[in-house]
Amino acid sequence: MKTRLQLEMRVFALALLTVSLGSCGELDTASSKKPIACNSGRAVAAVKRHVLNAAISSDGKVGIVGDLANILRYQAENAPEDFRGNFQSALRDLEQISRSQNLTSEVVALNVSDIVERGQSETDESLCWARVRADLPSAATVPVSGMKEVLSNNYGWGPSALIESVSIELFYTVQGGSRPAVIESDLSSSSAMAVRGLGDLVQAAPVFLRPFEALRQAEEAREKDLAAAKGRVVEVSLSEARLEYSQSEAALNAAWQNLAENNRKALLPQQRQWLRSREAFCDLQGKEYSSDSTESQVIKIRCMAQATIARINSLREY
Repeated sequence: MKTRLQLEMRVFALALLTVSLGSCGELDTASSKKPIACNSGRAVAAVKRHVLNAAISSDGKVGIVGDLANILRYQAENAPEDFRGNFQSALRDLEQISRSQNLTSEVVALNVSDIVERGQSETDESLCWARVRADLPSAATVPVSGMKEVLSNNYGWGPSALIESVSIELFYTVQGGSRPAVIESDLSSSSAMAVRGLGDLVQAAPVFLRPFEALRQAEEAREKDLAAAKGRVVEVSLSEARLEYSQSEAALNAAWQNLAENNRKALLPQQRQWLRSREAFCDLQGKEYSSDSTESQVIKIRCMAQATIARINSLREY
């Protein structure tokens, strides 16, 4: 009898516990549907997730990535042979980006502003309106700018060909809970595709720019080596010009001393004028024919040597 009574008490207690647990579940469900303010941090985070998820699922990933891939494919076949592998590697990475679903707030900078509370629905969801702006994150501005420069200089792409921001006006409904979510919005497919295109641009820019940057660095190194070699040649030319001028000056002095004294006295004003004219004319020659200071000096000194030789020949007539 005692055992049966204990069993009945246990069944009764279990029934009470079941009712209690059921009530808790109902309270949790009711709590999860509690309205959430549209301008709260969690609601704003939900809007951002909604826009990014719509962008990921959009079919807007062919545009910019496809165009850039065509350029890399061309370069992989026609670039200098030493750099074709760089373009092939970039092309593979770009194709991987076109298949990826990596679109986060770090890839696209989202800002939600001008939030308007529009009340609650019959089922206690929050009705909202806001302006959502998608921009390049700060880390992406340098590679995107570099890519735009390459495209503009080499392929005639104008600045308007690449968007750097997307602005969307959005009506949406937010369901509260431990992780609020946007359950309905008027986000258009074109806006979602534009955000996706911006995300693809951010991810593609450094990949696309990489082989072109390698080419640029190689060209700069080549130009530096060329400038150094040219500098060595100019230095040698300067030494030769100075030697030629020194010899011509010695010959001029000898020719002047060989003149009869009365001829030297008669020619002295003319000789002084010739020296001034030679200096001015040859200085002009050097500056006109080269902007490089050393090369300009070579031209000037050679001019002075040649003028001096001509003057020696003239003095021999006296």
